Amino acid sequence: MGLTRSRTLYLVLLLGLAFLSLRPIAPVEYLLDAALLPSRALAELGAPIAWLQSREVRASSREQVAARERELAASAELERSVLASVVGERTRAGPEALWVHGEVVGRDREELDRIRVRLADDRGAEVGMPVVSGEFFVGLVSRVPGRAAAASEPAAQRHAREIEVQLITGADARIGALVVGASGEPEAELVAGGIAPPVDAIYLDVHHPSRSRLEGGAVVVDEPAYLAGEHTPLANGYLLGELERVRVARGSRDERTLLCIRPGLDYAAGLYQVLVLVPRGAEPPADPGADPLAGGPLEDPEQGAWRGARLFLRSELSPWREGRKLALGRRHGVALGSALASGARLAGRVTRAGPLSSDVRLLGDPGVEVAALAMIGDVPHVMGRIVGLGRSADGSLRFRWEAAVPIEAVDGASEVPATVWTGSGEHGVPRGLLLGETRLPCGRGPHTIRLRQPAGAREPRDLSVWTGPAGPLELLAPLLAWREPGG
Repeated sequence: MGLTRSRTLYLVLLLGLAFLSLRPIAPVEYLLDAALLPSRALAELGAPIAWLQSREVRASSREQVAARERELAASAELERSVLASVVGERTRAGPEALWVHGEVVGRDREELDRIRVRLADDRGAEVGMPVVSGEFFVGLVSRVPGRAAAASEPAAQRHAREIEVQLITGADARIGALVVGASGEPEAELVAGGIAPPVDAIYLDVHHPSRSRLEGGAVVVDEPAYLAGEHTPLANGYLLGELERVRVARGSRDERTLLCIRPGLDYAAGLYQVLVLVPRGAEPPADPGADPLAGGPLEDPEQGAWRGARLFLRSELSPWREGRKLALGRRHGVALGSALASGARLAGRVTRAGPLSSDVRLLGDPGVEVAALAMIGDVPHVMGRIVGLGRSADGSLRFRWEAAVPIEAVDGASEVPATVWTGSGEHGVPRGLLLGETRLPCGRGPHTIRLRQPAGAREPRDLSVWTGPAGPLELLAPLLAWREPGG
């Protein structure tokens, strides 16, 4: 009887733990985290053994400092290039409008066709104003919260403000457009907006073309003033993409072609930096140095801050996995998706944030996702989201890249050298963290790319985690995340 009862209790306990792993209960999770605190301390005491057993050669402290300074300088150069690239030739030459710089910080969870944009200054931003990126039209401002500061307050003292933007991919989004042929002359009028029926990629839908026999051409915004809202014509002349006829199969024998627009932007995952077009007289900030978004890419106090962190020993039994335990949790500001960095490099992301500790997946772990931006020479290229496929035998990182906006081949080259960094719009991951060096393939994807990292990157040192405001257990931080002397 006693043995049967013990087995029953064991089975109930096992089922209870399985349930908690799928649907954590905050009080129980907190108690388990606290109960396992001694085991984490023992793991820390055993950490020097793991260091001695490590087969990777770590650079000396002097070399690490020099490498970090080079990476930070490269990140600052990336920032300047990205901020310059978002202002296209059309924007610079347009006499009708000025602009306010904004950074995409997230999407509406219930409607993916709406993005949240943090403006450098919200003076003049109103519902209905066009939003662009480079030479391309993005959408219209759909919501503006209360003003962050009075118009008379100095620009340097104002705070960035979040607005909401309805993308042109929305089901109800519509805007007038012209099809421009190779000669530069208009060939037809049409209405663009929404997503075309399912094909092999995301296309913008075409409505009411003035001509039925259209084969191609550039599509530019051309909203007639008598039909448009007050501010929409400010977007006239900006690109939407290329007109194409796409084959769509509706069965084994039924096939038809659809007139669609292949967008020049990756609306699903590649929107990072944008501009809100405002009419002259709205007085956007004239001094770029006062732009709160133009500071150091790794220092963004409105979104969070870096905090020194330590990892425990491995938390994965499989040798090809790279999971770790982090000695900080929600009480210290760590959240799901928070970035773990080593200097200016992204080392991994938080996959579970407990009350006092967290789970981290390093970049070599399969399934890690991040918004990426490539620097090809001095020109930034938005890659969108890349998904980790694990680490190769030579130590390089493999990622799947959809290449929704492909790289155009130059002089017949099939690939181009590039450095890959984190982009914008990823919760918990600041822009401008280095991922690695690679050669990016040209043409449409999907592609598998390999990112090269320096020796020692597999077991990163001197770590920091991106956090929000610290919680009430701040006094326990020295016990939960001690650092090496001089680390």
